[in-house]
Amino acid sequence: SHNMAAVLNLCRRAILLESGQITADNSSDLCVDRYLRTVDDISSVPLALRTDRKGNQSLKFINFQIADQEGNPTKSVYSGQNMTLVFSYLGNSLDDLKNVHVSVGVYGKFDEHLFHLSTSVAGADFEELPRKGSICCKIHCLPLQPGKYTFNLFSKVAEEISDWIQNAGIINVEAGDFFKSGKLPPYDQGPFLVHHNWSTGLEDFELR
Repeated sequence: SHNMAAVLNLCRRAILLESGQITADNSSDLCVDRYLRTVDDISSVPLALRTDRKGNQSLKFINFQIADQEGNPTKSVYSGQNMTLVFSYLGNSLDDLKNVHVSVGVYGKFDEHLFHLSTSVAGADFEELPRKGSICCKIHCLPLQPGKYTFNLFSKVAEEISDWIQNAGIINVEAGDFFKSGKLPPYDQGPFLVHHNWSTGLEDFELR
């Protein structure tokens, strides 16, 4: 399983496998700690150097950068901030790339899947792209608590998988004034931040 929260909750003992070999056989908390350290190490390797990827490489991701709301490169973003994920890519031929789909899966500290970003879901698949360039995904008002998040990166060109990288990178989130109140809820209440309003009910709704 890659669901670390489930492993910690259900298992007293765990076995960690790397390339088919047992590298740890211990209590679940120690094995999970070791697994998460391994994920961090892998995610820190530049995309151009990653060899643990799938696909025909008709589009290959070679770099990842986070830009803040002013468009400046940054290593950390803040809760509630507008941000952009920038993925540089390179095609393996001189031709333009046709019918390109890109998606990003974002994961929490226990490797739990938090949300999915997709050009198809957003109605934004690219009919044509130059063989070299960057693909950007803008996130409005980042709804995440402070912490470290990893992501998987996936692409298809002309309906064929072109590049697929697990634990492709890390997003570092710092505390920000998401609610404009100077406060954030405790992290143990969940990783997501949701804008909301309160009233007595009678002001906004007719009770029936």
